[in-house]
Amino acid sequence: MHEGMRIRRFCEIIERHCTVFILERALKEHFDQQLAQVAIGNNLAEIAFRLVVAYEARLAELAAAIGEVQPNPELREAFARLLEPLPGVKNPGRRVHETLLVSADPPEAFIDRTSLRQYLVEASREHAGYHALSLHGSPASGKTFSWQLIQAVAQEQEARAAYLDLSEGYLPGDEGLHEVCESIATLLDLDVDGLRRQVLADNPRAEKVALKFALWLEPALRSMPRPVWLGLDGLSAPTTCAGVTGFLVPHLLKRAAAQALPGLFLILLGYDARTIRQTRGRILHEQVEGLSRADVEGYVRECVARSSRPKTEAETAALVQRIVKDTQWPYDHEAMLAISREAGLVAKELLP
Repeated sequence: MHEGMRIRRFCEIIERHCTVFILERALKEHFDQQLAQVAIGNNLAEIAFRLVVAYEARLAELAAAIGEVQPNPELREAFARLLEPLPGVKNPGRRVHETLLVSADPPEAFIDRTSLRQYLVEASREHAGYHALSLHGSPASGKTFSWQLIQAVAQEQEARAAYLDLSEGYLPGDEGLHEVCESIATLLDLDVDGLRRQVLADNPRAEKVALKFALWLEPALRSMPRPVWLGLDGLSAPTTCAGVTGFLVPHLLKRAAAQALPGLFLILLGYDARTIRQTRGRILHEQVEGLSRADVEGYVRECVARSSRPKTEAETAALVQRIVKDTQWPYDHEAMLAISREAGLVAKELLP
């Protein structure tokens, strides 16, 4: 059993034998944490998945905690069978999703986003079955900012990271959607002339273009020499062509959920994939919250904990203040970039 399947089975055991109340008690009594701080969802399945992803490195502890609150022999036996060591698995050391710096020169920090990090781990697993990730949140919550880490993880997976901002530069209406399809094909080094002949000929309306393009992609993608993580940004911007969010993205998500986009991992920045019923449970989604001073403090403390040079509380507080400087919360995009750059310099000074 590969690791991605193990996580799914762990979730299934929770869904079969537990309630949200049991999970709340297990976290409170054994980890001194509130479930709502770790896993928020609309139902037990969503909460279980987020919880298991968050505690992926401590599944045995989580199983023991749940088993003490819910002393069901069938549950304990299922966990025991599931958590037998995987043959041939070794500790690979710290991977990029765990790092505090996504770039060392120039130093670029990646602060917080714990659940996004874990989603990227799950998406990276061979045969995990996830082919799309959506990130949604209020303006300036850090959706575009999150692309830094996504890009770094893609490179670690030997995948090409391709990025397209759809919020500007495209005509409105059907013509704009035609341009977007051509841009995606060009970015992925696909046959643009073939796209024009097979999809865009005779200027079809947006809904038909979206469906034809999503179907055209499946055979076209098979020519790609290596996997591609495609980031489509600006999906919540009012300037984005209506046909993109109204027709194209839903069709792409349905094809991704059906595992019909070979070699492509789709990342949607500014979109909530949970609105597409057919994709629920098969598409990863992150509700992005804006960066806070507490996130910066947590980042600095993690740097100090990994450093060989201990710091006093006063010195730690001074490092936090150095990072946030005179920026005002809520932080806009420019402020988050400035904080990331300064946090990167702090991390580079502290980390071995």
